[in-house]
Amino acid sequence: MAKQAEGPLDPASDFRAEILKRGDLLLNLPFEGLYVLDADGYLVDMSDTFCRNLGYSREEMKGMHVSGWDIRWSLPNNQQHEHLLAPSEAISEPFESMHRTKSGHLIPVEVRTVPIRMEKEVFLYCSSRDRTAEIKSRHLSEVNDLMLRVNQEISTVEDEKILLSRICELAVDFGHLGLAWVGCPDESGRFLFLAASGATSYLDGILISSSSEIPEGQGPAGTVFREDRAIFSESFDSYKGLSPWRQRALHFNFHATASLPIHRGGKVWGVLVVYHRETDFFNQEMRSLLEELARDISRGLDRLDIRSRERELSAIQEALLDNTVVGITMVEGRKLLSVNTRLLNLLGYEYPEELMEQSTRILYPDEEEYSRIGHVYRLIEEKGTINITDVRLQKKDGSILMCDVSASLVSLLPEKKSVWTIEDVTEKHRHSRKVQLLLGLNKMLAQVNMAVATAQEESFLMQKICDLVIQYGDMELAWIGRPDDSGYVRFIASAGETRSLDHVVIPLGTGPPEEMEAVSCAFYNGRPIFTDSKSPSGAPWSQEAQSLGAVSIAALPIHRGGKIWGLLVMYYRGEGLFSGEDLKGVFEELALDISRGLDRLDELRQQWVLSNALASIEDGVAISDSSHRVTWVNKAFTAVTGFGETEILGQNLKILQCSGTNSQTVDEIREALSRGEVFHGQILNAKKDGSTFWNLLTINPMKSHSGEITGFVGVQRDVSDMVALREQLEFQSLHDPLTGLPNRRALDHHLAMAMARSRRNGTVVALGLMDLDDFKLVNDRFGHEAGDRLLRELVSRFSLRLRENDFLARLGGDEFVIVIEDLSEELLPGQIEPFLHRLHEVVESPFILSGGEQAFVGMSLGMAYYPLDAVEGDALVRQADMAMYKLKKDKGNRTVWWQRTDQSSHLAGHPVSEEASDPYGKAVKGLLKRYRTEIGDAIEKVIESFYERMVPESEAAVIFSSLSPDEMKSLRKLQVEHLKFALDPETTREALQDCAKEIGRIHFLTGVGNEILLRAKSFCVKVLKDNLDQSIPVLKDLTHILVAAEWRLHEDIEMQISSGVATMEQYRSILASPLPPKGTLWTDARALEIRMLGQLPGLQAVLFARPDSRGVFMIEEYGGTMGEIGSSVLRTPELESVIDPSSPRGQGLLSRAWRSLHFQTSPSFHLDPIFAPWHEVIKKLGIHSVMVLLVRDHLKNPVALIGFYGAYPNQFESSTMKQFALGVEQRWEKIWTQANS
Repeated sequence: MAKQAEGPLDPASDFRAEILKRGDLLLNLPFEGLYVLDADGYLVDMSDTFCRNLGYSREEMKGMHVSGWDIRWSLPNNQQHEHLLAPSEAISEPFESMHRTKSGHLIPVEVRTVPIRMEKEVFLYCSSRDRTAEIKSRHLSEVNDLMLRVNQEISTVEDEKILLSRICELAVDFGHLGLAWVGCPDESGRFLFLAASGATSYLDGILISSSSEIPEGQGPAGTVFREDRAIFSESFDSYKGLSPWRQRALHFNFHATASLPIHRGGKVWGVLVVYHRETDFFNQEMRSLLEELARDISRGLDRLDIRSRERELSAIQEALLDNTVVGITMVEGRKLLSVNTRLLNLLGYEYPEELMEQSTRILYPDEEEYSRIGHVYRLIEEKGTINITDVRLQKKDGSILMCDVSASLVSLLPEKKSVWTIEDVTEKHRHSRKVQLLLGLNKMLAQVNMAVATAQEESFLMQKICDLVIQYGDMELAWIGRPDDSGYVRFIASAGETRSLDHVVIPLGTGPPEEMEAVSCAFYNGRPIFTDSKSPSGAPWSQEAQSLGAVSIAALPIHRGGKIWGLLVMYYRGEGLFSGEDLKGVFEELALDISRGLDRLDELRQQWVLSNALASIEDGVAISDSSHRVTWVNKAFTAVTGFGETEILGQNLKILQCSGTNSQTVDEIREALSRGEVFHGQILNAKKDGSTFWNLLTINPMKSHSGEITGFVGVQRDVSDMVALREQLEFQSLHDPLTGLPNRRALDHHLAMAMARSRRNGTVVALGLMDLDDFKLVNDRFGHEAGDRLLRELVSRFSLRLRENDFLARLGGDEFVIVIEDLSEELLPGQIEPFLHRLHEVVESPFILSGGEQAFVGMSLGMAYYPLDAVEGDALVRQADMAMYKLKKDKGNRTVWWQRTDQSSHLAGHPVSEEASDPYGKAVKGLLKRYRTEIGDAIEKVIESFYERMVPESEAAVIFSSLSPDEMKSLRKLQVEHLKFALDPETTREALQDCAKEIGRIHFLTGVGNEILLRAKSFCVKVLKDNLDQSIPVLKDLTHILVAAEWRLHEDIEMQISSGVATMEQYRSILASPLPPKGTLWTDARALEIRMLGQLPGLQAVLFARPDSRGVFMIEEYGGTMGEIGSSVLRTPELESVIDPSSPRGQGLLSRAWRSLHFQTSPSFHLDPIFAPWHEVIKKLGIHSVMVLLVRDHLKNPVALIGFYGAYPNQFESSTMKQFALGVEQRWEKIWTQANS
């Protein structure tokens, strides 16, 4: 690169010599490297300094081209050089360049140039200044500035993301980097870029991993993270692991990269990665800088973690201070410096300012306690920590807290400050006191239970309990009392400071619970009351209680037989005793024990009564164990079943079952008992001798306190008569009681069925209405008993001559109906005449009466055919009736004993029109109007004859005996009016039926049976006929009137019977209705049932009563239209019913039923002398008869009474009503058992 000189400088030239002379002076300047270049850039001369700077000797540098040391110059291109040679008198602007030393090292320099023209030659005078020291100084300044800024960020920034972002920005700005990022790997190893600055788009979608299993994890970042060492790569080509990102780096002109580990908590946490656009950028200095930067990031993250933990600890500490269970205060010189929230709460203050800077004297209730605690301050200084128990502190409201206190000297502070912790142990003290009291109370309960289990007398038990309460319960006073008749408490037993009871009068007031004092509230609401004598509910004895030092009061209701009986009241000298549920529970258990003791005494008394009652009770009672083996029976059981006591003990009662026993009933018994439920039902059983009886059986499971079945109580009642009676009633409703033949109701049913069969088969039905001739003479001569005997014999003769499908019914008296089926219209004469000839044989021989006398009767029969004479059953009977009446009217002149309707011969002619035979038709109405007077007179005689001849000989005599003379007179008048109404021409069928419905209801309620009604109807028709025979001369008119009268009276009686049946069903529906749902309260169940009973027809009032402790029957429920008034009457003091048999008010049915243990009835309230005290008052209520039933518990013990007050005499005397009474008693027993189980 040296140029061969054409010749040395010519020193002979004066001008040149001058330049050289001046140049020599310049070239030898010591602080700069000077050199001269010719126009081609070759070195002409240089200073020694310049040579030393480059490491050359002068000889080595002579003729060297400038490109040999200045990297800005190159041999082929001197354009940069040429512009510097342009003529100019000024020194050029300095420019920076790099000079290469002989060793190849580059030195940063600043170059200045001045062109010098010497004749034809141009020289460039250059000075170079080494900038190495300057650059180092500037770089050091930048590094210091970077580190300063980084440390400022680390010390001030509290957010991790912001901190990392700011550091990346500073690294890019001050380090002249292309990109810097900080990241850490996720669970899969992929680096998450937490912060970045510079060309951040380089990172978009890039994958850099810490996993060595994939290429993207084998780069510098992943290796650094795994191996915890820095990696500096001068180019992407020089480090094999950078290959996955080489093309991306080339795109962003990145050549060098460095990856450094970032630590957190002493472990590698992430990496710092930087990129630069020059190769060989990361010299040692830059590496040290980046390593220090990574360490600063690590320290910054650790600082953030420390700050986070500090904040967390601070928050926890603050939360602990404010939420700790103890109060905390800092004290200096017995002055409160600070307090926590808990201490404020403990002492009842709202704001810290109320205590801070206050003397600790504010904490103590008195000087004594303040001084006592003051003595311990010296001990705090000596020992550092002390504990003090049972310190009394005063709350803001003046109340006292018992506290345990600990104090610790704060040794880190120069001042003598101490921290005090205060724990509220008031409840602990109270609890300790309660524990001691509980121990005593448990002993008390044990003693009480022993007394309850062994006491035989009530007064002894009550006093023993009061003594035990004082002995073990630490009470000042205890008493047991109950209200007297005037409503004031009567003390039964007491213990303790009983002198305070000498002048205390405690009334039992009523009103809203919040206004009632404790005793009244406990008694009337039936729940324990716990209070203190300072409260209004502590009145009226609060002053006396406080004079004894008693503050807390407990009033506990005592029950007896499921009802509030009295109270146990206790006084305690401390506060808060009754605030805990545990102690309340003990005292409530005490009240229950007393109640159980009273019930036990009652049970003992009842057992004594029961043991005597069971021996005499009519019902059989058998007790068996849980295996159904009999362990005890009463005498009635042996009488009912025929088994002796020794024969039945140990046996299973299924021994009573027989072949006729219903298996379904047996299954019902088994299922009910398996469920632990009561069985009540009817079953056919066999006695020891094999004879059967209907058993009304009730089986009650006996259960232990845990609910386990321990045995069974079975009550057997022989109801065979009742079953037979029911069957008899059902039979009687369709049969004639005298002869056993079907009655009119049965006839209607059979006739309807016969006509239906006739329509299906195309046959004829013959209906013959028969009446005996001269039968009245038999009754008049031989008596009704002889007549009845004749009728029964007649029916016996009929039965021998009737075919199987012939139907014979008795309408009443001596009237019979025969129905003959399967006749042919073409063959009628040949079919009917032989049959009637055979039928007439029954009266062709005499009837032998009981005295051996002979009686002869004839027979008249009216015949009608279906469908020839009528197409309706009623019309068919009327047609036969008319034929029979005409025949009987001419019986003295007739030659035949039967005929068809309105025919002179028995098979000829046409039937009478149905309109003429309609009892409400126009023709009949005309006749009834024409003969109104005659009919009215005949009715008066009918009623007169009824009372003279029929009543004395019938069951009605018993019913009429319950009527007073005025009532009898009124009844006769009503009967006349009703008969006149029935035969009035304007009376319609509907009007008569409406009237009959009401009369039928009354007849049923008064016990008038269907037989009485039917006989009365027949009697009235006959007497009416006898009287009208003499007053109505026209036979045709008389026949039509009599047929219409009989038919109207028949419909009247039919409707009465139907109405009676409907009324009976109303009563029976009560027994069949569902029981109240399980879970229904006893009070609600009985109220519902009483209201239902009160809605039954004929009941003016239904009252539910129970005797109180005075033996007075208290009316607790009522029903019926007069129930409320009736209950008010019996609640009046002078009219209350009582148990005492010596009292006039103890003679009524309520009293008698309770004493006798059986239901009672009275047919006439006004005639019965036992009701004398109530006659005048009850008379206004329309009550004429009474029945009282017993409500029994599951052990058959009476618990209450139900009084039924009827609107009619004799209302509860019929067998139907007595059966209803038994059903009601059984239903109520089930209701009581269900509601109280």
